[in-house]
Amino acid sequence: MHRAVTTFLLLLSSTVLAFSQEPSGSGKPDPRDLPIETDVVEKVRVELAEVRVLVTDRRGNPITDLKPEEIRVLEGGTPQKLAYLDNVGSTRFAGASDDSQPPATVYTQMGETVEAGSAEDVMPAKAMRRVILAFDVSNSKLNIREKWRVAAEEWVRTKMQPDDLVGVVVIRNYPLWLVDFTSDRLTVVNTLQAVSLDQGIQDRDRRRDVARLVEDIHSLCTDLGRPNDRRQDRDGTPSGKGPSVDVQSCAYGITQAQVVQWDREARETVATMRGLTGQLAAIPGRKLVVLFSEGWVSDAATTGSQAMVSVFGVGKIDMAGATWSLDRNAFHEVTQLHETAKAADVSFFTIDTTRGSDRGFGSNLERGQALSQDNAGVNVFSEMSWATRAAMNVLAKETGGRSFYGTKDLEDKIAAAADSFFGYYLVGYYRADPTARAGKVKIQIDRSKLHVSYPDKPTFWPHRANWVRLDLSVGRPALDASGIAHVLPLKLTMNIEDLPLRRGAGGRGAQLGVYVQAVRPDGTVVAERLDIATVLLDRNSKALDDQAYEHTTELIVPEGPYRIRTRVSDDRQEIVSERVLDLTVKPGGVVAGFEQAHAATE
Repeated sequence: MHRAVTTFLLLLSSTVLAFSQEPSGSGKPDPRDLPIETDVVEKVRVELAEVRVLVTDRRGNPITDLKPEEIRVLEGGTPQKLAYLDNVGSTRFAGASDDSQPPATVYTQMGETVEAGSAEDVMPAKAMRRVILAFDVSNSKLNIREKWRVAAEEWVRTKMQPDDLVGVVVIRNYPLWLVDFTSDRLTVVNTLQAVSLDQGIQDRDRRRDVARLVEDIHSLCTDLGRPNDRRQDRDGTPSGKGPSVDVQSCAYGITQAQVVQWDREARETVATMRGLTGQLAAIPGRKLVVLFSEGWVSDAATTGSQAMVSVFGVGKIDMAGATWSLDRNAFHEVTQLHETAKAADVSFFTIDTTRGSDRGFGSNLERGQALSQDNAGVNVFSEMSWATRAAMNVLAKETGGRSFYGTKDLEDKIAAAADSFFGYYLVGYYRADPTARAGKVKIQIDRSKLHVSYPDKPTFWPHRANWVRLDLSVGRPALDASGIAHVLPLKLTMNIEDLPLRRGAGGRGAQLGVYVQAVRPDGTVVAERLDIATVLLDRNSKALDDQAYEHTTELIVPEGPYRIRTRVSDDRQEIVSERVLDLTVKPGGVVAGFEQAHAATE
């Protein structure tokens, strides 16, 4: 549970002595002997910043027993005052209601109206480890995806813990959930065994993209076979000033087409992962996304310019000018993804399975030697590999995760990522100079042989969702097939005008993450559910003030007292809402609040 950054004023009451200019001995009391109490208001601006810190030993095992006295925080080289140190794995989530909203309604036989419960009545639920296995098939080769699936299945079989909640998602041009969060190991294994990660999804080979681009520039645009295209001095020798204008225009045209494609693919991937984080924002607590991918090209213009340099040589292509002219990068979208992930408490652990051979000129040794001689050693294949790897490295670091590489021991990499949950700390500190721009953060820990990972800059939570009204209704429960547990119907209602509807091919709509949870008074989570709901209006529909969107779902719970918690967020985390309701499930109905007799027997 993160704390929002706080800026507040301290009101200080002071006692001030008034000094008189009258000499002593005048018969009047000396004012210096009579303190006059005066309320003086002094405004002091204090800014609270936060850094997510992942602490493990050299083998990747989480460190769970850090003490505040072991932590030192520096920002811009200046020591800062520590405000708090929370271990994420032991954090509890209160789930208080929004007091400004009207009471939720419980449908009972008596038609009672029930007010939302008080957060003090229930022991908050303890954080649970949630792991999302995400397969980025949009940015990978076909022959690597089967290794992903096998490694994920092996981790679930051997290392998934009974209390873990695991989900499976395929990253396409939208997040395709194959398994919602579940602790049922068999369900996850069966899904992973049945899933095919190659049907209908094209092979995405970045090395092949680069090779095709270089070959096209070399064969279509250079002076090979067209000696008149090279600039020559008066004596007929090559001028050495680089390719002619026509040749450069040809190379630019071919490169631009590839750059546009890379940029479109990157934006689609980043938008999909931002949608995933927005959906996960509905769930309280830290979520770990283990992302299998071979990366995307966030800066397509620079990569395209490097391809031209690899053909014509260093100094013969104005790389800065070419990059500016191509003008294609997804930096803004990537920044939005980072901010959304931080606000949603989502950390990415990236596993880059790109082959080492993709960083070389490949099997064509003759062409590789020729290109290397022409461009003074610039290897565009290596540059592409570093570009895709850097995109994932930054995503992991900025969201508080870690990066892993290679195809060996993939299940161990998944285990290291999942175990990191228990090594997360929220480090809050008061900035020594709140008016100054945030400097580079450095965390020092008084222990040796530790691996410490954290973003370079503190979090000020720039991405703030809008809170919207959410009404919760509970229907009459019915026994499930076992005859022991009860199926508890829930209905969530929101005004359509409050939803951030976006235009699409079919009209206007939004995608919501809807989370419901049942918690015992002692904090035990009995049941929970995450639904991905789509709101869609056709082109002719208008969102009116009195129109409502209703989502129905259900929880299966035994008889007893519960706090029902609901949270809703949209896929870009532009809106979020939360409600809680205290009730007791009894045979044939529900009653308001907690019945002490039932609570005492639990």
